[in-house]
Amino acid sequence: MKAEKTLKSTKDKVNRYIQYLADRDAGQPASTGMSYTKTITGFNGQKAKVKTEILKLEDGIYSVSFQTPTATNVMTYTYEQLDPETVRLVYEETTGSTKTMEMLNQKIVGFLLSRQTKKQIRMRLEAFEAGLNEFHG
Repeated sequence: MKAEKTLKSTKDKVNRYIQYLADRDAGQPASTGMSYTKTITGFNGQKAKVKTEILKLEDGIYSVSFQTPTATNVMTYTYEQLDPETVRLVYEETTGSTKTMEMLNQKIVGFLLSRQTKKQIRMRLEAFEAGLNEFHG
């Protein structure tokens, strides 16, 4: 699932904000290739420990994977400066499984929940924008 939002900001500020979020999530200074374990709450409300790996944390891109026993979810933010006061932020979320039946189930559930998922992603982008606006780092 992919979504895009235009932000009133600079790429430099988005870089600093994403670094702040990654550092906070990892509990230490974060960088590309770093792995750690964290607890997340799933759609069903249950908590689970997941292996988290920062795939890329560079100028214009932040990509992180969450590995569970049944799937790997990848969340990616890419962003570019459109003009001196505007940044385009693209958020993409993918889920993959190594088991054929689980992949089929994920596709079916994804189709059935696509409206809800789109709404959640829009809310995630709105929360990102609100946090960015309050960020002074």
